[in-house]
Amino acid sequence: MFYLLNKKITLSGIAIFLFTMNLWSQCPPEVLYYKFQDNMNSATRNFGIPGMGSQMAQVLGNIIGTGGEFDSCMVGIGGVNNYVNTGWATNIGLGNWTISFWVNNLADNNPTYLFGDPSINFRCFYGGAAGNQNILLRGNFTDVLINNVMPGPTVIHIVYNGTSIKIYRNGILQSTNIRAAIILSGAGPFEVGGMENHNCLNPGGLMDEFRFYNRALTQTEISSTWNMQLNCLTGIEKNQSIPEKFGLSQNYPNPFNPVTLIKYDIPKSTQVKLTVYNELGTEVAVVVNKTQPAGNYSIRFDGTDYSSGIYFYKIETPEFVQTKKMILVK
Repeated sequence: MFYLLNKKITLSGIAIFLFTMNLWSQCPPEVLYYKFQDNMNSATRNFGIPGMGSQMAQVLGNIIGTGGEFDSCMVGIGGVNNYVNTGWATNIGLGNWTISFWVNNLADNNPTYLFGDPSINFRCFYGGAAGNQNILLRGNFTDVLINNVMPGPTVIHIVYNGTSIKIYRNGILQSTNIRAAIILSGAGPFEVGGMENHNCLNPGGLMDEFRFYNRALTQTEISSTWNMQLNCLTGIEKNQSIPEKFGLSQNYPNPFNPVTLIKYDIPKSTQVKLTVYNELGTEVAVVVNKTQPAGNYSIRFDGTDYSSGIYFYKIETPEFVQTKKMILVK
């Protein structure tokens, strides 16, 4: 599909639009994205862009093993207090959101908790009050039942659009549940694969591709991504379109804590240097310093090791220099 669309880009403005939409549908989640593929049991990387919480989230108890949707996954060991500590205090507020995940081999631990934030009683669990083979989403709203999750494997999408919660199973809409004015804000941490002081992912239970977006995905986005890995970056991402001129965008989010995304445009191959300074003008980080081909670039800047305050990021090429301000708030 990518190849065919790419061949049509020079022939039709419609094809360019479709290609752009296809790339957008594959954008990594803005909040959390766990692929459980770091070959270590103590932590797992958050591939979200810009991503919230810890870039390397703590894995408590559960292990990273084989048998996932695409490769490795999180494997449950049962018991309590075995989960991924995201390091993120849920702060969606009244905004829209989408949570999706792949599960297999779930068993009812009366119940088996899958994720949640204990500080606001927002939680999702399998079995127990949900009934056999079902999942229940519970919070400051009427319960939402997700039927026939097992036998798996199964991919679930939970989409809140401001007026309703829509449930998708393996990319297909299953139910629309009217729920308005849902608030997701708490002290955290948001937890995945279990919940503190609750029965966690059962022994041999599998979870993979956990994604948390700060927007409501469309049917088209879900249909095109529910059974595929998303393109991710650990540093710099290059878009396939060629910009017409140099540019440096305002970072997002801003203010940020601790991660933000910086985007810039390069219309031709050139030497690029992107530097971060504190408010005194002291250089604190050189995030890019190399020759790059033409393209639209996104880079994830992690302020974990820096104190709160005003910072400036500056792009320099032989033909273009620009500086913008960003604020780190912890």
